[in-house]
Amino acid sequence: MLIPLAWLVLFFFIVIAVVFILIYEVDSKFKWKEEANNLTQENLVLKNKKKDTSSLLEEYGKILNNLQKKLTDRQFEVFLYTIDGLSSKEIGDKLHIAPSTIDWHIKDIKTKLEVEKRSQFAGILIKELKQSIDKDGIPQNMTSI
Repeated sequence: MLIPLAWLVLFFFIVIAVVFILIYEVDSKFKWKEEANNLTQENLVLKNKKKDTSSLLEEYGKILNNLQKKLTDRQFEVFLYTIDGLSSKEIGDKLHIAPSTIDWHIKDIKTKLEVEKRSQFAGILIKELKQSIDKDGIPQNMTSI
């Protein structure tokens, strides 16, 4: 029983095609595993960043509480509105008091916090937060956030 040459060539090409398909499938399987490992590592990094962010927010809350202890309730409200960039008139409109009263509060706040300009209020928070991070060892890799 003799097999025609054309059938042998066709069989040879089919075997070659099956081998290439198997090689491709095996290679794809390894790529999927590698991709899954990368995604797992990225997930861990994101979870750690979430924890780091919550630590940072807790520290920020502590700093705000410490500042609130130095100021009266009204002064603290004015302090927060000033950080948001509101003018004395805008703060006065929100709190239903005269802008001159706001200016008086800002003067007292500057004295208590030992700053010269109201624009330095936000800098106080940043400075305190940075000192806290350096002192307590709260995430050093948070500089990108």
